Amino acid sequence: MAVFWMGSLIWKVGSILDSANVKDNPFAALFATQITPGAGLYLGLIGGMAVAIGLAFVAVRHFFVAGNLKLFYASQGCSCVLGIVLAVFVGPEAPPKSDDSADPSTAENVAVQSAPMAKEREVPDIIDFGQPFVAPEFQISLVEARVDRPEVKDLFGDVGRGKSPDLILVFRVRNTHERKILRYREENMFLPGHFQLRDDVDNVIRGVSYGTGSKPVGALTGKEDILPGKEATHVELFSVPPPKTRHLILTMDLSAFGADGKARFRIPVEKIQNFTR
Repeated sequence: MAVFWMGSLIWKVGSILDSANVKDNPFAALFATQITPGAGLYLGLIGGMAVAIGLAFVAVRHFFVAGNLKLFYASQGCSCVLGIVLAVFVGPEAPPKSDDSADPSTAENVAVQSAPMAKEREVPDIIDFGQPFVAPEFQISLVEARVDRPEVKDLFGDVGRGKSPDLILVFRVRNTHERKILRYREENMFLPGHFQLRDDVDNVIRGVSYGTGSKPVGALTGKEDILPGKEATHVELFSVPPPKTRHLILTMDLSAFGADGKARFRIPVEKIQNFTR
């Protein structure tokens, strides 16, 4: 068990740089699994506790049988060394580095490759309020913005209202693919959220949370299927913008629906119901 745990842990540390989703968060990368980094954290803690309890049991039993722990310490040290060796030889290998300094075409290759990279870094066009952003397999549009006390469903399914008004944003999502089912991918606690909101002077408008497991009524989860040709709505909550705000810019990470890139929506304050300027 110790060999497996040491080997798998070091293997995961060695693969941090290979993970595009968690490259900016080593803590999430350390415990990332094929499920989610959050689930990986809990699995990691459970696994670590199991290893610790198992080793303690073996140590106590060995002490009562042999009267000393020298052999136990030696065996565990060998297991750790074996785990490290296992991780080194079985873990991910870094791609070989090639020396392009002598190649006269290196500069040309870099210039050719930099064009698509620069294109990826371009700021996406801003979509007007109510207009759809068209992705390869779906369309999404921001159709409603209002200041109100939101309806919130807690972890046990009980529905109540927030104590104070929030900015409620409502999206309409349409699956435009002929065959694929569209699903919302819920946010991960270790990674940035799918939706970021700023005002016209670049103030960050914070998202609103009502606790673990609580969601605004109308928010999508990973359990809903949006069938081909069908539509669904999604709700996000933010703090009420400060007075004298002229407009808001909402940036959405398209990975929320399995696509690449970002979409930006412009929200004039005139479109926000019940907003006091």
